[in-house]
Formats: sequence, structure tokens, C-alpha cells
Amino acid sequence: MFAMSKMSSKVKMAVLAVVACTGAFQVGCTDREVGAGIAGAVVGAILVDSNRNQPPPPRYDRSCRIERRERCGYVSDYWGNSIYRCVYRNFDTCGGGWRKASVGSNAASDLELADVAETYQLSEDGAKKLITALGAAQAAPNDAAAQEAFAAIGVNLEEAKSLGQAGAPSADMVDRMARALNQDKKQTAMMVGSITETARAQEAARQQNAEMNRN
Repeated sequence: MFAMSKMSSKVKMAVLAVVACTGAFQVGCTDREVGAGIAGAVVGAILVDSNRNQPPPPRYDRSCRIERRERCGYVSDYWGNSIYRCVYRNFDTCGGGWRKASVGSNAASDLELADVAETYQLSEDGAKKLITALGAAQAAPNDAAAQEAFAAIGVNLEEAKSLGQAGAPSADMVDRMARALNQDKKQTAMMVGSITETARAQEAARQQNAEMNRN
């Protein structure tokens, strides 16, 4: 499985931008801070989506253990070709699901290749490219690096900001992202829609909790 070993100090600092520079993306945030905030929100949404995709544990299994199981199936690439791919996921027989979401960190290092690939019907290469881009956005040392990180998956920061402000992805953006990830365009549109919807729900819940804490 693909995973970053440890979160660097740069990533830890970038994760703090998730709260400061997401939602309405406050004035005064640099592109680097906005990029880190967007990436963190996307990671959080992916963790929720992938855990939502977990099957229940078998009722006959009374022992608690982690098993590594192979999941195989077909995914479609950008050109409509079918690709047979197998991924390995860690299965918790006690009901913890395929993997535990790391609460509160929202760092790309929390993501596992198999979860992302299976949840969004991506090839391993496509899932790795997505995770790498999000990690690069969170660790970007400057505005140009943040823009480059999103460009690797066919998205520019202005488009990402628009999505965070209740905008809808353009057909051109979906096409560029699908091409970059070598993913079927319909699957890309569904992936972007799911991530955006989940991220907005999380942001709304965060704002509601903040409001309750102020009262």
C-alpha cells in the first residue's frame, strides 16, 4: 500500500490551514495556504467516503484480527478501456471496517492507496497520483508549488476555490482531471461530486460546532 511514512513539520503546519483557509476561503490567505486547506478538506472527505464504503464484518467470525484481503475488479480508463486491477485492503473482523479514519489530522499520509482506488474506481497509478498531489499541496513551500501540485491532477486553484464556494465543476475541469488520472470521465464526475458534497457537509458541521461552542 502507498503511504507516506511520517508527516513532516511542513505538512503539520499546512494542516492547520484547513480550518483557516477553507469554507469561504478568507481574504488574506496565500495560494499556498488555500491549497493546503483545500487538500486537507479533500483528504477528510476521502476518508469519510472510503469508510462509508466498508462492508460489515461476517457474523460468524468471533475472533478479532486484521486480515489482508485481495479485492479485484475492472475499472475504465480515460479512453474507455477496461483495466483489471487488484488491490489489497486491511479488513478488521471486529467491525472496525477496512481501515480506521484518522480523526482531526486530515493529512494525505492518512490515505491508503487501496481505499482510494476502490472507493473511486481508480487504477493504482491514478490513486497514487491523486494522493501524491494532495500531499504535495499540503507540503507546498510557496504559491507556485501549490499551483503545480493541483496542476498534476488537471485542476487549477481557482477552480478548486470555486468548488469550495458551492460552485460546480466544469466539464473541461472534469475532462482534464479524468485525463490526468486516466479515469473514466463519468467516474471522475461522480468522484468530484462525492468529495465536494462530503467536504461541504464536514465544513457545515465544523461551523455549527464552532457556533455552539461560542454560545
